[in-house]
Amino acid sequence: MYYMYMDNMQIPIPPPALKTKIGSRNKTIDLLEKGQVNVIRSPALTEISFRFMLPNSKYPFSQQVVRGMVASFMGVSDGMAPAMIDELERMKSEGQPFQFIVVRMKDGGSYINMMNVKVTLESYSIEEAADEGYDMYADVTLRAFKDYGAKRIVVSTNSEGNKVGRTEAARPTTGHSVPTTSFAVKAGETLAQGCKRVLGDASRWSQLASLNNIAIPAVLQAGQIIGMQRKVESPTDVMSLPGAVMY
Repeated sequence: MYYMYMDNMQIPIPPPALKTKIGSRNKTIDLLEKGQVNVIRSPALTEISFRFMLPNSKYPFSQQVVRGMVASFMGVSDGMAPAMIDELERMKSEGQPFQFIVVRMKDGGSYINMMNVKVTLESYSIEEAADEGYDMYADVTLRAFKDYGAKRIVVSTNSEGNKVGRTEAARPTTGHSVPTTSFAVKAGETLAQGCKRVLGDASRWSQLASLNNIAIPAVLQAGQIIGMQRKVESPTDVMSLPGAVMY
């Protein structure tokens, strides 16, 4: 029995197969009189690929643990195809690493082992076919992520007139995201719900309503673009714009 998680999304029906590829970065070169030799390098980043079902029906063998309003309130996937596709798109568009966890257990419940690795979502594809009825499938490729950072060398002149250098702390490669300046309304979504989904704060709906000239924030069209940034003509104008965002 397997339990699989991508970030905070549990895969409700674990796939029948999981492929883990440990690649090589070794290089073969030709040396005079020696012929080919192998230059051994550190292993390539591990790749994990699998195919899993995106159900559009509630199956008794599904491992989904939260559904409907509870899932919406908690901000996690409800195990149905639309919500899981949204989660895959979020992981890809955010461009941040996340934890991929596989818990392996025997049928009797005894523990075998667990994979817990930080990964990035390299690619995914969605497939639907008439033979599968209402259900869909996702093919996912993950790649192991290693934290790293670039150090900066600062050169200065000491009291004796000599040049000395020092290194500053490495700048982490994670935790940085591209600022969001707008978002598209989902079907049946109010402005407050959109604020909660994108900004994490439903109370800012009034600022966005004013910014986008929306008179009735509960009546929105699916796909309607909501701007979150007002054009500022000069830096001094920022102080006069409540809730304005400047990047």
